[in-house]
Amino acid sequence: MFQALLCALRRHPWLRALGCGFILSSVGNGLTFVIVFGELLRSQAPPSSLALAYLLAFSPGFIGSLLSEKLSLRCSPFALLLLSESLGLCGLALPFWALSHHQTTLLLLTPGVAAFCQGMIVPPLGQLFKGGLKREELPLAAGLETLFFAANVLFGIGLGVLLYGRVATKTLLLLDAMSFVSSLLLLVVAKKAFTRSRPPGSPHPAVPFHWRTLQPRQQRAMLMLPMLALVGSPAMALLPALAPQLPQAGENIGLSLLFARSLGQLFGPFILPVTRFHAMSHSNSLQLGCLCGFILCYLSVPLVPSESIALLLIFSAHVCSNVVFALASYGLMANFSQAQVGMAMARAYRWQILISAASTLSCGLLADRLGASAAIILLSLFGLLLAAGVMANYRRDAGLIE
Repeated sequence: MFQALLCALRRHPWLRALGCGFILSSVGNGLTFVIVFGELLRSQAPPSSLALAYLLAFSPGFIGSLLSEKLSLRCSPFALLLLSESLGLCGLALPFWALSHHQTTLLLLTPGVAAFCQGMIVPPLGQLFKGGLKREELPLAAGLETLFFAANVLFGIGLGVLLYGRVATKTLLLLDAMSFVSSLLLLVVAKKAFTRSRPPGSPHPAVPFHWRTLQPRQQRAMLMLPMLALVGSPAMALLPALAPQLPQAGENIGLSLLFARSLGQLFGPFILPVTRFHAMSHSNSLQLGCLCGFILCYLSVPLVPSESIALLLIFSAHVCSNVVFALASYGLMANFSQAQVGMAMARAYRWQILISAASTLSCGLLADRLGASAAIILLSLFGLLLAAGVMANYRRDAGLIE
C-alpha cells in the first residue's frame, strides 16, 4: 500500500496539503496527551483515574461528530475542517490556565477539546475522500485516515517521551499552538488545490438515512467500528496500568507502551495489499483472527520477562486492531454514496464512542477490584463473543466470506 499511497499523493496536491496539515496538528495533540498521562503516572494514580483520563480523551467527540453532521448539510467539508482546527487552537487556553494554577483536575479536561475537534472532522473527511478519490483509491483513504489519527500519538508521543521532564510543559503547549497554526495554513492550501482539481458542483441533497432501509452490507459496515471498540477499549484504557506489572519497568515505560501502540496502529493498514482490500473487508475469519490476536498480545504483557518484549507485544496487538480499523473504514466509504458517507461515518463514530465509554468505565471499576489483567479478560472476551455473533448474523444476508 505504501507505494500506491505515494503515487496518490503525487497525483493529488490537495491530499498532500491535507495530510501534512493533520499530521502537524496531531503532533501537538500528542504532546498534550503526554503531559496528561505523564502527570497521572508520576502521581501513581489508580487504574480508575487512568480509565477516566482515557474516557475524556475520546468521549467529547460524540458531540463534535453530531454537530459536524448537522453542519455538513449547510457547510462545505473544508469549512468544517477549518472550523475544527480553529477551535482546537482556541482550546489550548485551557491547559495553559490549568498549568498556571496547578489544576491537575482541570488538565484532565484538555484531551476533551482535542476529542471534540476530532469528532468534528469525521464527516467532512469522509466526504472529501469519497468525492476526491477514485473507487480504487479508497483503500488508500483508509490508510491515510489511520495515519492522521495515529500521528496524534506516534509523532506527538515520540517527541513527548523525549522532551517530557526536560522541557517546560508550557513550552510543549506552545509547540502545540504552532502546529495548529501551520495546520490551518495548509488546510487553506488544500482547499484551493481541491477547488482547482474539481469543478464546483451543486451540493448533494439531503438523503433519508434510516437503519431499516440500509442493505445488510451497509449495516455490517456501520457496526464494525463499534465492535472493534467493544473488544479493544478495555485493554487500551488500562495500558498504563499494565506498565508497573512488568519486571524492572523504567520510569517512562507507560509512555513507551503508548508509543508502541501508535506505531502498531500506523503499520496495520500498510501491510494490507490494496488489490485485495475489497475481499478482505468481507472476510469474517480474518477480522476475528485479528481481534483474537489483539487480546492475546495484551494479556501476555504482564507475563513477559523484559520491557522490550512487552513493547513488541503492544506493537503487534495494534497491528492486528488497525487491520480491522482500516477494513472497517474502507467498508464505510465503499458501501455508501457521497451524500450518505459523512452521515454513516459520523454515526458509526458515535456508536464507537458510546461503546468505548461504557466499556472503559466498567473496566476501570473492575480493575480497581480485580486488577487490570482480570478486567481485560472479562470485558474483552465478552466483546469478542459479541463481535463474532454480529459477524455471523450478517454473513448470509450480506454474502460475506467465512
